[in-house]
Amino acid sequence: MTSTPPTDPMAMFRQFVTQWENMANEMGGKVAQSSEFTKGMQAATTASLQVQNAVNEGMSKVLATANLPSRAEIVALGERLGGVEDQLRRIETMLAGQQSASTSTTPKPRRTKTPPAPKAK
Repeated sequence: MTSTPPTDPMAMFRQFVTQWENMANEMGGKVAQSSEFTKGMQAATTASLQVQNAVNEGMSKVLATANLPSRAEIVALGERLGGVEDQLRRIETMLAGQQSASTSTTPKPRRTKTPPAPKAK
């Protein structure tokens, strides 16, 4: 009786996938090195950017027509708001410093006025 090891179907499948990946990588590397592929990718990228710019311009026009702010205007508004908040923070810090300095160095006025005397009945 000869004992032959059973064939593992998953091992065969892994070997097939590995060979297929190697061949695909080799073929893809050859294609990517060609000048035609480079020119095609450059043209596709340029077309994609042109479409994106056209969509952005179209959306800006639609938003302007609807009297709504565009993304760029919202970003600019956020930056301006951040500047105003920074300025307000500096003013608050300055006022807090002045308030603590004024309360510690300036004496309070004396209360010399006396209340009126009660009227006799």
